[in-house]
Amino acid sequence: MGNRVLRWIYLLDMASLVVAVAVASLFVFSTALPWTANTPGPIWPFLAMLFAGGTAGSYMSARAWGKTAPRPTYGRAVAIVGFGAAFTALGLVLTRVYWSRPMFAITIGLWFGLALTHRALLRRRPWTEQMVIITGEKQLAEDIRNTRHADVVAVFESGEEPPDEPLDENVSVVVDLRGVLSESMAQYVSSASIAGYRVRSLSEAYEEHTGRLPMVHLAEGWELAQPVARSGYAPVKHGIDVVLTVVTAPLWLLLGGIVWVTVKLDSPGPALYHQNRLGRDNRAFTLHKFRPM
Repeated sequence: MGNRVLRWIYLLDMASLVVAVAVASLFVFSTALPWTANTPGPIWPFLAMLFAGGTAGSYMSARAWGKTAPRPTYGRAVAIVGFGAAFTALGLVLTRVYWSRPMFAITIGLWFGLALTHRALLRRRPWTEQMVIITGEKQLAEDIRNTRHADVVAVFESGEEPPDEPLDENVSVVVDLRGVLSESMAQYVSSASIAGYRVRSLSEAYEEHTGRLPMVHLAEGWELAQPVARSGYAPVKHGIDVVLTVVTAPLWLLLGGIVWVTVKLDSPGPALYHQNRLGRDNRAFTLHKFRPM
């Protein structure tokens, strides 16, 4: 299901880019076919950069999609269009080919709007992830079963014999990495992975579908870890952090604003998460971070 969704989104993104280019060309050159316009130089290189950037952005988004549920997100639209725009701008600077500022701006704006629109329409359709869960933690499996977008086909114990019936092609195999797999069940999981089925960890699927992290799957002893004290390291690092923060503040403020908008578009709720924590020397401080983190 994930690959099919990715293909559809890529095709829709490219179709959106075609429409955006045609409309922008109509506004700027009075023709929907920019290569027929009377321009100071050939416009093909500019168009090629746009589509190459969009394809590269889609590919990078697809590679990052491997561990997420097959659902179109607004954040990925921002990433794909943003990468396409940046790729094109860099290519224009390096090659010095002809391009039109109004056409570039209108194309990117329309492309982004159309990308958000078709994702909004796709998100209205019901979607689920079919999965077979292999775990001894029945409550965790039940928690996933009760979520909106999970279709738990079956639950098997880690140490029991695997099922004889073949898996449906759209099923994900969710494995409890804390459980001890029997030899036959380990072969079953390995064969499913080699056959191209989506194999993922229980903690990952649980967090993705429930929005919570199963406490039993946290690494044991992580809360007891202590940072290694280094002579002179802390004050030097603090000084470097302050200087770099001040120097790069304009860049981070810009990127932070983009991330804030992306989070607000992607899902309801506040973009920033605040939490009181204890730091060095047991001093309390307030942590601020973007909610998806």
